[in-house]
Amino acid sequence: MFNPQMLNKLKKMQKDMEDAQKQIEETEFIGTSGGGAVVIKALGSKEIIKVTIDKELDDIEMLEDLILTAVNDCIRRIEKETEKALAPYQQGALGGLF
Repeated sequence: MFNPQMLNKLKKMQKDMEDAQKQIEETEFIGTSGGGAVVIKALGSKEIIKVTIDKELDDIEMLEDLILTAVNDCIRRIEKETEKALAPYQQGALGGLF
């Protein structure tokens, strides 16, 4: 049977989930490596918006490794926050509606 109350709950949950995702995408995240020698700033949409490199770094191989590490650190932070923000909408969240 069609249940308008259940449909309204589902619509609200969908909107809340979309709002949470949008908020994550607009949030700035920072990843670092080398004790702050390389700092990567990215949006939650995983778009890199700024790279800061300590001017004292002159070893290209080390710099490449530090950039890679900082980017991966930033991505992990984004994924962790996304997982946390969307957890209420993941599996099991619909259990109370049926």
